[in-house]
Amino acid sequence: MKKFFGLLVVFSSLTLGGCTYTTPTDTPKVLDDLPINADFEAFGNISNVMDAGGCFCKNSNARITVYQYESSALAAEKFSCIASDGSYIKSGNTVYTPKWSQPAHFYLCDNQIIAYYGSEQTLLDYFEAKF
Repeated sequence: MKKFFGLLVVFSSLTLGGCTYTTPTDTPKVLDDLPINADFEAFGNISNVMDAGGCFCKNSNARITVYQYESSALAAEKFSCIASDGSYIKSGNTVYTPKWSQPAHFYLCDNQIIAYYGSEQTLLDYFEAKF
């Protein structure tokens, strides 16, 4: 597993644009030991800068999003397009320079990219140890 500055999500089964995503039921399996109470909600917009659907945390001050890809190879390819400090994301020939409201941290885990936007030390320690 590799890590960058990032966020996180949860799924059941929904197919959009040929990609399969999960619908919100509980915390994503990879985050089942998340040190905060969090409910996740699925989204399927695969035309976003991350080119993926996934889930986001909807009831916490912690901005966590999980982007799910069809394969680990696709996730790794997209992960390689994210600057290590989160300052830009490449998508095709376009470079996006998001203006994050909180520090952005991205982590790679199998076919998922987990993004956490924030600076809460408990969560940073959790992500550092896990990914």
